[in-house]
Amino acid sequence: MEHFWLRAYLIICFGDIPAVSMIMRMKGHNGLSPCQMCKITALRPPGSNAPVTYVPLDWSKHPSVHSDPNAIAIYDPRSLPLRTHKEFLAQANLVQFALTSAESEQLAKTYGIKGIPILSTLSLLSFPILFLFDFMHLIFENVMKNLILLWTGDFKGLDEGTGNYVLEKQVWEAIGEATTVSGSTIPSAFGPRLPNIADEKSSMTADMCSSLLKTTFKLSRKDFQNGWRTTRDSTTNTNRIDCQSAHS
Repeated sequence: MEHFWLRAYLIICFGDIPAVSMIMRMKGHNGLSPCQMCKITALRPPGSNAPVTYVPLDWSKHPSVHSDPNAIAIYDPRSLPLRTHKEFLAQANLVQFALTSAESEQLAKTYGIKGIPILSTLSLLSFPILFLFDFMHLIFENVMKNLILLWTGDFKGLDEGTGNYVLEKQVWEAIGEATTVSGSTIPSAFGPRLPNIADEKSSMTADMCSSLLKTTFKLSRKDFQNGWRTTRDSTTNTNRIDCQSAHS
């Protein structure tokens, strides 16, 4: 038997938000500098001492902007102030080697970085651009479930505002019935059989959300404009759902 050396190189890191924050030694999404990619900072709701923060692009009406002439009023999502590898590690060093614990904590709060990450010793890894959030947690365990809550008028007490997208109860129930029936025409190779999503929103797994997005839940913008929200005929709404078969 011939033996040989096998060299493995770590060229990218990914995971959910807490995991990526941990390996990068960052404060994470609850910090005042929460993003691993850019230097946008978070805000607390005016008059609130709650630890929950938000990261709006438009700060123009927030009291903190009115009291600080140097504050950025509006962030351009196409041109955010990005972190660089050199700056990230320089800030990590300042936090790690601060003269006092109080100074270290204040710098960590400002930069969103808690110290020097051990993976920075690997020259192939560039911070932060090679540390990404995985698609499963970002989309299937987060965005998809929040969209369902939004479409059914159950997302954090928010209403439609100036939009027109909340589905009436009987329409959503018709969609739920159609997702259940669709399992008879979609092979298991495409994903798990879907439950009635109108009744079992909380039990939807990432695998189910993936299948829902890819093969079953194909609502077009035209469908919404043509009366999804107000149509009373659940039969019509069921027929509008594209429950694809494997060959469609």
